[in-house]
Amino acid sequence: MHIRHDTYHYRRRIPADLVHLFSRKEVTKSLHTKRPLDAVRIKNRLDTQLEQLFHACRMDAVTSEIALARIQAIVHGQPQPQTPPTTDQPTQIVIIPSRRKGKRLSDAVDAYCKEHQHGWTTKTAKEFSGIYDKIIKGLSDPWLQDIDRPALVAYRDKLSEEDKHAKTVNKYLQILSTVLRYAGRLNWITGNPAEGLGLKDTHREDEIRHAFTTPEIKLIFLALQDAKKTFYDVNHHERYWLPLLGMYTGARVNELAQLSIADISDENNIPSITITSAGDDAKRIKNDSSRRTIPSFLEN
Repeated sequence: MHIRHDTYHYRRRIPADLVHLFSRKEVTKSLHTKRPLDAVRIKNRLDTQLEQLFHACRMDAVTSEIALARIQAIVHGQPQPQTPPTTDQPTQIVIIPSRRKGKRLSDAVDAYCKEHQHGWTTKTAKEFSGIYDKIIKGLSDPWLQDIDRPALVAYRDKLSEEDKHAKTVNKYLQILSTVLRYAGRLNWITGNPAEGLGLKDTHREDEIRHAFTTPEIKLIFLALQDAKKTFYDVNHHERYWLPLLGMYTGARVNELAQLSIADISDENNIPSITITSAGDDAKRIKNDSSRRTIPSFLEN
């Protein structure tokens, strides 16, 4: 902030990686007040709005048109345009703010993402960004100190009322719980009101996907042997080998599809497959914990 003609003004630089979206290098705005406390309150609100916008832009959660419209609305003090509503957009609930301040939910999300997003794939980052954005909007971006169990129970019930399956609701709650747990480690909040808030899976028995039985796996294996020559004749060797590798390793199909000869090694005389993103810029893994070496259990 700075004072000009006895009135407080706001000025903030736009991150260099986002300048091209807004065609400007900074945001400037008169706060229309001469009172320091009022100026600080307005400044904090602007900081929060801009941080949320910058985060959404980095995660590709908003289009360039929406981003430009939002920053114009922030500068002129107008309601921000929202992204088009979707069928899975949670109904918004409002947590009544208290006199306690500190950090908002969006601050915790930003801090968590900055620490962990380096290990995310582009697909994971976009998925998480969309969910975080919906949770922040669904809870009206409350102060962390104001989030309590009853409010989150109400939020869970709202999600359930929108005909979301228990698995989807639990995914939202688990991601929220992870962020709140992280905020607790930063001493921004005490406890985790989202812990253990999930719903019981109400799938009918006939809707639950079961693992293949041993006889079914044998049928698949035999069918592959019958189709092997056909696959080789049309130069689709992967159609034969990927199912077999999947059965023997339990690895994800995209992990197996990107294997190279360099990923096959001999560890203490045991043939092994290494799942990694190293050695090829085109390789991707879901997260850091996905890096692993899988020994062969086949006997010669």
